[in-house]
Amino acid sequence: MYRDGLHSGIDGSGKTVIPLVYRDIFDLARLYDTPRALYTVKKDGLWGILDGEGKTVLEPEYGYVHSLKKGDPAWFVLESRDRSKRGGLFNILTGRIIAPDYDFLRPFGNMLIAYNRGTEGKREHHILLTPEGEVIGEYDRVEEGRSSPGVCRVRKDGLWGLVNDSGKVIVPL
Repeated sequence: MYRDGLHSGIDGSGKTVIPLVYRDIFDLARLYDTPRALYTVKKDGLWGILDGEGKTVLEPEYGYVHSLKKGDPAWFVLESRDRSKRGGLFNILTGRIIAPDYDFLRPFGNMLIAYNRGTEGKREHHILLTPEGEVIGEYDRVEEGRSSPGVCRVRKDGLWGLVNDSGKVIVPL
């Protein structure tokens, strides 16, 4: 339903399940292969996620929320309120939130790859994280393996090594 610039949602019986308080509502099941009925919603300029019954899954407190275009459909990208950082993630299955503190963050196997651009006095760097957000390792560069799925190349101080998608070093630097 739409009235005065606001949206709501109803179920198959006509019962309102999403109240008329959201500026935008997007049905994620129509866009992505989501594990259940999910909707991204915009309220007071911030985005969150509701389930098919209208229950809040992720509070609307992010600059933007969207599903990964490829990869695990359980992960959603979170952007900071001012949208300067895109590197947060939310796992719809576990409820795990990794705050948008990175310039970019994406899943890679059983770990996450985070990236921060270089700023004055600091070089750009990549960080491998567990799904819980704990640091596995910090590197100058991380490249996902194109010829060896499940393996990424890592560089630190000019030396290269290999790390598998569980974070185990398989070729030391």
